[in-house]
This record gives sequence, C-alpha cells and structure tokens, in this order.
Amino acid sequence: MRVFFIMIAFVVPLFAKDLGTFGTTYGIAEKDIITEIEKRASETDWQRKFEAEKDRLRKEAGMASMSLPPADKDRSYYVDMTYTLDKDIPKVDTTGKIIGVLYSKGFTYNPLDYADITETYVILNGKREAELQWFSKYYKDDYRAYPLITEGDAFEVAEKLGRGVFKLDSQFRERFSIENTVSVIYEDFSRKMMRVDVIKVKDEKNSDNNISAVSK
Repeated sequence: MRVFFIMIAFVVPLFAKDLGTFGTTYGIAEKDIITEIEKRASETDWQRKFEAEKDRLRKEAGMASMSLPPADKDRSYYVDMTYTLDKDIPKVDTTGKIIGVLYSKGFTYNPLDYADITETYVILNGKREAELQWFSKYYKDDYRAYPLITEGDAFEVAEKLGRGVFKLDSQFRERFSIENTVSVIYEDFSRKMMRVDVIKVKDEKNSDNNISAVSK
C-alpha cells in the first residue's frame, strides 16, 4: 500500500492534463480514477525515473564551483580564532526565562582555549588530478584529514579518494583567508591558533613535490 501511494505522487502529474481540471474534492477517489492511476503506474519506468532524480540531486548537491588558483609557492600563516561578541548572551533559568546576562557584548574569547581541534582540513581542487594524487599520497590513511574541494563533483572525488568529501563554502574560506589550493588547516597547539600551510603541488608527471604532509 505504501508503494502504491508513492506511485500516485509521481503518476498524477503525468496524466493530470488528460483528466482535466477539477474543483475541490473530498473523500475516496472514483474507481475509474484509481484504475487509471494503476494503469499509468504499471506503464511507467520507475527505475529510470528514480535514477534520473538521483542524478539530478547528485549534481545539485555535489558540484563545487569556487574557483581558486593553484599555489605558485609554499607559505604558511596563522589565523587567530579570538572572537568578540557583538551582542549580549542572555542567562536563562531551567524554564527558559531570561534572568540576566551570561556574557556581555564585547566579551572576547578564544574557542581553542576550551577545546582542541584535532582534525586537519585540506582544501584542494577536485578537478586537478595532481592535487588528488597528492592528497592520496599523504593522507590516504589519515581519517582525521577532511578534504574540502573548491571545484568538481564531490561524489566522483569521494570515489577516487575512498572517503567522504565536502565542498568548501564561502564562510569557511573567508574565516581562514583561503586563496589557493592546496591549503592545509590545523591547530598549532602551542600557540592556540590555527595554522594554514599553502602548498604548491607540482604535476607528478614532471616533478616530485618537495613538501610532504604537515606534522603537528
């Protein structure tokens, strides 16, 4: 029965133009309408429709399109994670009632003082084979390393790398001032800051890369 109602959701739009436009109706559909739905359902290639829908969702969800140039030299810089509140954070009781101010506007804190970031974030272009090979070479077995792609199909890149792949979003890029690929982001525990290593990845066919994965 569940499958039948799912099919109705797909089939009705297919033959609505043939049945015409009806006013508001209530109750059980007429027997001939149910028969028509069953007929159209049996004539529909559901596998093809599901595959087409899956491909559409995949393209919309998986395509990254943030164009960044490849690094032309190696360099590193630090990002201070200190944050200043731009509004008061209210203090509430167990019922949710505001009973005061927990942190006032202007309060400054560094989240790294309270929790360490043990993951590594690797920004790379999913369309540049040399960068994908570089990631596989240095991070293949390190599942604390998260690849974030600027361009390419995240699903296809995930298959190549054998792990989950994410798209770089604009907020993340701005927060860490990412301008090139490859960029590797990780915490410098001694400084309580995030470090970004920008790495020039050469074409494996022409030259070996002289920079390996960062060691924390």
